[in-house]
Amino acid sequence: IVSQVCQCVSVWIVSQVCQYISVWIVSQVYCRFCTWECMKFTLLWPGSFCTTLKKIECLIPEYVKTWTIHGLWPMSTGRCCGCWPIFPSDLEELQPELSRLWPTLLKSKSNFTFWKDEWIKHGSCAGCVEGMNSPTRYFQTSLKLRAHFDIDRALQDAGIEPSCNKSYTVL
Repeated sequence: IVSQVCQCVSVWIVSQVCQYISVWIVSQVYCRFCTWECMKFTLLWPGSFCTTLKKIECLIPEYVKTWTIHGLWPMSTGRCCGCWPIFPSDLEELQPELSRLWPTLLKSKSNFTFWKDEWIKHGSCAGCVEGMNSPTRYFQTSLKLRAHFDIDRALQDAGIEPSCNKSYTVL
C-alpha cells in the first residue's frame, strides 16, 4: 500500500517538475543542444528503499529523518557523457546539505562516490542547460527542487498521515 501511495505522489511530483523545468528550459539558449525535454525529480523514503535491497547492505544515517532525494534525471537521453569529471571541491559548499537531503544509503558507498555516480549517469546529460552546466549547478538545482516540493504537505493535503500502523487504500 505504501508503495502505491508513493507512486501516486511520485506522479504528482514528476508532472509538477516537468512543468516547472520545461518553462525554465525553454528560456535557456542552450536547450537546442539537449536531447531531452523533461526531467524526473524523485524523492524516496529511506526505510522503504532499504527494504527493496536484496544483497546490498543499507545504512540510513541517524540524522536522516525525512524524504531524501533519489535523483534528478533528464528523460529520454540515451547515453550521457561520462567524460565530464567531478571533484570533491565541486561539492564542498553543498556537502552538508547534500549529506542531509541526498545521502547514500548503501553501506559500501561513500556520499561523494554516490554523487559522482549520479553526476556521470544523469547530471552530465543535464549539463546542456546553462543552469545545470556544472556539477555544482546540477546539485544546487536538485536541492532547490527538494526545497520547492513538500511531499509531507502533499500527503497531508490528501488526508494521509504517515504511520506504521495505518494503511490507506489507493483508488
